[in-house]
Amino acid sequence: MSKKKIGKKESVKHTPAQWIAYVYLLLMLGVFPLFYTDNYINIMESKWYVFMIPTMIALVSIAVLQIVTAVRTGKKPDVMAVGTMPSYCKFLLFFFVVLMISWTGTFFIGLGKESFFGTMGKLSGTFLYLTLMAAFVVITAYARFDNVVKHVFLWCNFIVFFLALLNHFMVDPLNMYVNLDPEQYWMFCSTMGNINVLSGYFSVFVPITAALFIWSDNMDESLMLGLIMTVSFMGLVAANGDAGILGVLGAFIVLLWFSFSDIKRLTRFFFSAAVFFTAAAVVGNMDDSFADTVKDALDTLPAFISGSAVNRVGTAVCWGLFLLLLILGKKKKEADLKKIRNVLFGILAAVFVLIMAVFVYFSAVDTQKDLGSWETYLRFSDLWGSSRGFTWKRTMIMYLQHYNIFQKLFGYGPDLLIEPYHTYFHDQIMEKMGAYLADAHSEFFQILASMGLMGVIGYFGFMMTALKSLLKKASGLTDGQIKGASVFVIAASAGVFGYMIQGLLCSPQPISTPVVFVVMALALARAS
Repeated sequence: MSKKKIGKKESVKHTPAQWIAYVYLLLMLGVFPLFYTDNYINIMESKWYVFMIPTMIALVSIAVLQIVTAVRTGKKPDVMAVGTMPSYCKFLLFFFVVLMISWTGTFFIGLGKESFFGTMGKLSGTFLYLTLMAAFVVITAYARFDNVVKHVFLWCNFIVFFLALLNHFMVDPLNMYVNLDPEQYWMFCSTMGNINVLSGYFSVFVPITAALFIWSDNMDESLMLGLIMTVSFMGLVAANGDAGILGVLGAFIVLLWFSFSDIKRLTRFFFSAAVFFTAAAVVGNMDDSFADTVKDALDTLPAFISGSAVNRVGTAVCWGLFLLLLILGKKKKEADLKKIRNVLFGILAAVFVLIMAVFVYFSAVDTQKDLGSWETYLRFSDLWGSSRGFTWKRTMIMYLQHYNIFQKLFGYGPDLLIEPYHTYFHDQIMEKMGAYLADAHSEFFQILASMGLMGVIGYFGFMMTALKSLLKKASGLTDGQIKGASVFVIAASAGVFGYMIQGLLCSPQPISTPVVFVVMALALARAS
């Protein structure tokens, strides 16, 4: 494939295989997030099929094309030797082997079919992971970022974000809530379904939208991106989920690091941060004004960042820094910015260590002090993180005390956790939750319990080495080099990091997990 200079009208799609990958990419970014068939009743199944079927078609079609080309030309298809693979490909291959071993083990307990399709859990069985790998291979090998992809991505996201905002105030233009019990309204939002699922989507796409704004030099495009970014911030807060807020916060730390490359970018960053706090305050005020019509009042972190002193201080500081940088105007020496960046990140690291020390103190030392509303944040207990503490504790007890050696290494089996949970903790779970528990509400604990220690090494080794490759590529770009598709490498770095942060609180599933694999693959295709 020829390599073109990145520009506004770049459109890299030449061979039939590349055309297939390109159309597939547009489906994943433009159709998948919006698709549904029966409102929220079968949202997970409908999303799964619209991800799985096009992925399998794209993979098989490209494979057939490669075979036909090889037969006609006599040339063997290019196959990357293991020794020349990037680190993330090696970890992905390792994870594939572990996945197969873990799934094979489920036949000895008579649950091979259930584990393959994930029918006992959240449709996150062996087949989901194989499909994620297939999507990653198709996109990294054949797809490329261009202006059409960017606009499809942006306007599709705008609809998802805007619907989240409308839904919070019970404005339901798609009649998504028509078949739900009113007591379930709080659990669902926009066209992505469960608010925990939506948090993964927001953690990827909100920071990417902000990154595209920060590095935009075209006034018309900046206005468009500013509008979409503002709506994305409002939708994030209105979705009323902690994990999404934490994911976007983590992603913004990555964007802050790269924004120190140039004072203009730093000015744009603090403008974006100021808009975030302002948008959060607007949603918070609207929440109070329309208290009788909101489906569920803002709570925990969304309420904290939209209506507390944190919002007022954040708004004042970010607008103040934006105006100061705007007045300074003139570019500073890169060395000066780097020194300021290093000091600032040193302070942020110290604050993070302090927060963790306080958390450990109240969780392990002073376990009796009344923390009031901070109890579910600063002390690890069964109540922590909307009862994630309860789930995580039982997961670790199950793994350490009840798993045999094989299960410790390769897990109980993909998406089969409902079985051991209710074998060992059925009464406790029903008393606490009043329903069956099928997942760990954390990517780490989900992978550990379902695919064991080897699964953790493979899955998170892949995610972290892929992120490392993106960060390395992004770090090598000067401000003058960052344009077009290069911006997407920085944007995706932030989005992938944001997803990994929220993934500490949410499990893999066939709705938001595919979007991070698609974005990561597209960015790595550009970075390679």
